[in-house]
Amino acid sequence: MGRPLGRRPGLARRTPWAGGGTEAPLASLARRYADGEITEEEYRTRRDTLLEHLQGGPDDSKPGQGGTK
Repeated sequence: MGRPLGRRPGLARRTPWAGGGTEAPLASLARRYADGEITEEEYRTRRDTLLEHLQGGPDDSKPGQGGTK
């Protein structure tokens, strides 16, 4: 017969929750550390940099866009 009812071909590939998207940067970093691709020192350094960036670190302003007061 045909395909199962209620299911459209390719739908899972287009949805963000289908698992085909990209990992969040921090999750990707943690996975790389867990897999042994990077050392603990690299993990901590990169994690600190990411967290600083996500929290609006020391240099949050960009030229021409104003800054924090």
